[in-house]
Order: sequence, then structure tokens, then C-alpha cells
Amino acid sequence: AGGTLQPFSFRVLFRLSNCRWFYDPVGSGRRFGAWRTSKKSGGEMASSARCGVWFLLLAGLVGSGIADLSAGAASHERSLGDKALIEGKLDIAMKHYEAAVKMNPTDHVNLYKRATALHIDKKYSAALRDLAEVLKIKPDYTQALDKRAKIYSAEGKFELARKDYEALRALRPQDGELPKKIHELHVAEQMQDAGKRLMEQQNWGGARDHLNKALDVASDSVDLLLARAECHMRIGDNENVLADTGKALKVDKKSMVSLTMRGDAYYRMNEFELAQRHFREGLRLDPEHSGCKEGYRRIKKMDNVAKAADGEAAGGKWQDALESYEKGTTVDPTHDQFVAKMHLGRCRMLHNLKKFQDAIAACSKVMDTPEDRHDREERIKTLLQRADAYLELEDWAEAVRDCERALNLHKDNHEAQKKHKEANARLKQSKMKDYYKILDIPRNADDRTIKKAYKKRALTMHPDKVCGANQCPSKEEQDRANNKFHEVAEAMEVLSDPEKRAKFDRGEDPINEQNNQQRGHPFGGGGFPGHGQGGFSFHFG
Repeated sequence: AGGTLQPFSFRVLFRLSNCRWFYDPVGSGRRFGAWRTSKKSGGEMASSARCGVWFLLLAGLVGSGIADLSAGAASHERSLGDKALIEGKLDIAMKHYEAAVKMNPTDHVNLYKRATALHIDKKYSAALRDLAEVLKIKPDYTQALDKRAKIYSAEGKFELARKDYEALRALRPQDGELPKKIHELHVAEQMQDAGKRLMEQQNWGGARDHLNKALDVASDSVDLLLARAECHMRIGDNENVLADTGKALKVDKKSMVSLTMRGDAYYRMNEFELAQRHFREGLRLDPEHSGCKEGYRRIKKMDNVAKAADGEAAGGKWQDALESYEKGTTVDPTHDQFVAKMHLGRCRMLHNLKKFQDAIAACSKVMDTPEDRHDREERIKTLLQRADAYLELEDWAEAVRDCERALNLHKDNHEAQKKHKEANARLKQSKMKDYYKILDIPRNADDRTIKKAYKKRALTMHPDKVCGANQCPSKEEQDRANNKFHEVAEAMEVLSDPEKRAKFDRGEDPINEQNNQQRGHPFGGGGFPGHGQGGFSFHFG
């Protein structure tokens, strides 16, 4: 009577007949029998013949009705799938479409719906299998041809896509969009071929431009995405390498080329942990993959060197740390950011070892890193570290310039502001007398140190001491001795006064010209006349 006999549905209907299978040990095995369930009947067994009649009746019903029952259930599942798909619940939609196909695998609509969900999920191979089945069942199903052509286009299978669009033209001759789509495929194929030729010529920028146009049509072509990713990589555009390899992995989760390129891009961006994650995934899929293995080992070595150097530096082992940082610069000389980090470490250690000129040279190597490939905060640290070395060498102007460069990178950086103020004050002070140098004391000297140094210098520089026993025969020599002693007195006056000292430290002149002319000095008296005016008033035996 047509239709497919479904065992489950048959059992349900057969049960309604009150018939049951039972085993007849005497006879030939299973045969029909029945019993009544009514207690009043006493469980009287019905005849096999009666059940046989029921069976014949049910067989007719099954033949004509079960197919409709399954089709209806499949249609219901398909409707639930459509609803879930509209709501964006792709996984739920897929389950309903799977159930619909299982219930009625010969219905082309069920297969088409499942192919649609697979297409959305970018599972193109499975979607193409379903569409092939649809077109076997219904060769003129234009929706399936259109969808398959779109998938072929997205995958960059231009010839196959063109064939499907040509078949659609035969079925829909009035569709004016189809010639346009066929032309787009032709142009995309030309752009693909031109892009690959330019890659062979190492014209990476030109190749990328052509591949962009091909990918406008073949947006999910793994080959084209990886070709453009290589162009990005050669140009140094790591962000776009990640973008293209990410798209490729959505289409092919096991693409080793994508995983390796992605790991390399993160490596170039100094994101070592993310790079290792991709290399590990590649090695999980292919333990002998040379690219992933090499990348993983290189990062491991760099990480070990950096950790050892940082540990030695933290422990005050500056010479050992210096050697470890120098070793780090040789692991991969092409990795700008890691090499810069190692040179910055060298700069710090050389500064600690009082090798200020070498420290400046090391910091300058860090600054050779192109700014667009150098972390801004690390660049600021480098400039301030070099400024410190310039300050130690009393090159105030260069120290000020480095601080200004740091502030140009981040005007609100507190450390840069503080150091710029200090360097600027020292530059201004360099144009005045250096009272700290006159007393031969450090800039952070306390009051006790200042007084002690003053007494020592006053005794040493006192004109009676310097010019005694006719050691200053000329007036010029007497004036020079007198002036030097005045400088010692002036230094004491400024540095022993908190307000004047603060002004001097800010680069301001703590004593104006008028005061310079009028003030005395800590030993009292109004000056130190030369030998012709009766000699000096202080004598040291």
C-alpha cells in the first residue's frame, strides 16, 4: 500500500489489538496468541486465527499510514529547527534537523535544512554532502544549487561555483543577478592568480592588494587566507596575520599552517604564552611538526635566559646578570622586542656597576628599535635609565633631552616629570657655582656632613694657609685665593639654609648679585686684604 513499515509504530498499533507474541515450545516457535485483560473473562485465550485477522488489518493500516506518521513527525522537527535557527540557537536547530533527516531521510527539504545549518556553522564539507543528496533526489531544486554555488565561491572553488551558476541560469533564465555572479567569479580567479604571481616575485604589498579582491568573493578560502596572512607577515603586520589565520582555523580547525603562522605572529608580538599555546596545539596534532617544535623550543630557551638574568639582577649579582642579558641578545637577534629587553637589562646592570658610558651605549641600542614595534612603557623606562647615566656623567643637557622625549611619549608619567625637573635644575646649576662640588659633598648630604666639610675646606682654602710665606706674590694670585675662600663661605651659607638650599636644588639662584656684594662670610670680617694691606686676619699654626 506504499510507505515504510516502522517497527515502533507497528508495535503500538498491534498492541491495541490485544494480541501478544508468545512462545510455543511444542510447535514451531513464535506464533500469534492473545489473552483478554478483563478479570471477568478469567484471562481466556483468544485464537491465533483471530490475531492473524488483526495482523492482516493492521498491516494494511501500517502500509498506508506509517509513512504519513513519520513525515508528519519529521515536519514537526523541521519546524522546531527553523524556530531555533531564527532565534540564533544553531546547536538546537541542528539537533532538530538531524532528527528530521533520521525520521525521513528521503525528504530533500530535511536535507536542505540541515545543509543550511551546516553552512552557517562553516562546516562546508558536510553541507556539500547534504546538498549533493538533495540534488540527487531533486536535480532541479534551485535553492540547493544556489547554496552550493555560494559555498564553492566562499571556498575559492571558482570553477565548481561557475558550473552551478550556469545550471541555475538554465533553470532561471530571467534572473539578472546570475551573469553578475559569474563575472565576479571570473574576476576573483584572475586576482587570485595575479596575487600568487606577485608573491613569487616577493612583491608582498602588491600581492596583498590582489588577494584582498579575490577574498571579497572567496571569503572563506583557507588557501587565500593563508596566502594573504603570509603577505601580512612579510610586511610585519602581525595583527592581520592573526585575523586571517583565525578565519582559516574556523573553517579548518586542524590547519597546521594556520597554527604555526599564528604562533609565529604572537611570538613576534612578544606574546610568548599565546605563541606557546598554538605551538603546543600543533604538536598535539602532529608531534613531529618542525615549525611548531622549533618555535616552542626557541621560546623556552628565551624564557629561561630572561628568568635567570632577572633573578640574578634581583639578587644583586650584577655582573652575572649582565652576562645573562648579553647571552639573551644572541638567542634570536631578529626579535626586536626581546633583544631590546635584554639590552635594557644590560643598561641597568652597567649603571649599577658604575660603567655609565657603557650603560648609555646599551640604552641607545634599545632606542634603535623602531617605535611602532617597541612597547611604549619600556621605551620610557629606557629613556629615563639613559637620563640617569647622563646625570652621573654630568651631561645635563642630554639628560634633559631624554626626559623630554619620555614626556612626549606620556606627558603624565610621574617618574619622567620628577626626573625632568631634577635634570633641568642640574642644567641650570651647571651655569652657576656648584656648592656641593665646592664643599666636595654628595647632593643628599645632611647638616652635620655640610658643617664638617665646610670646616675642612675653610682650613684648606683660607688665604693665610694658601698665601702664607709669600706664596702669592702677585695681587692676581691673592685675589684668586680670596675668591676661592669666599666660594667656600658662600657654599656654607647656601647649603646650611634650608630655604636657600631648596632654591639651589631647583636650579634657582639662591643669592642675588646685590647680596653677593654685601654679604660677609661665616668667619666674620669684611674681606681678606692682600699682603700690602697688612696680611690676612686668620692664622693657622
